Amino acid sequence: FKSFDLSSWDSRVPLGAGARTELSFWRELLPTLGPAPIRRPFRPAATVRIASGASDFAWGGVVLSAPNGVFDKAALRASPLGSDGELSVPLARGVFSTADAARSSTWREMRGASLVLQSFVEAGLRDQVVDLQVD
Repeated sequence: FKSFDLSSWDSRVPLGAGARTELSFWRELLPTLGPAPIRRPFRPAATVRIASGASDFAWGGVVLSAPNGVFDKAALRASPLGSDGELSVPLARGVFSTADAARSSTWREMRGASLVLQSFVEAGLRDQVVDLQVD
């Protein structure tokens, strides 16, 4: 690990190939996004809270809160069991393909979030307002 002079915000730091690739991604994407309103439109309160995340090779998500009866326990892909043998927390997880693992970290986070939501829809998630927290 090299030491750099970071005494000022104007200090220069050499960037590796990965950082340059990520910056190119954002330089190409940002002009396509267009303007966004400063005020958020009204949205109803979330009834289900889900957290998701992705690493270099895998994705996963967990339901943080949901009303009883939202999920079909038999349809959940993973079932960490509580002391009574019942499903304690709905989870979704998987591994990226080699091609997907080679994509940017932002792409993997968004793809992971999509796969988490798809997994929970397959497990019975319907007619709910979801607050999805992506790291």
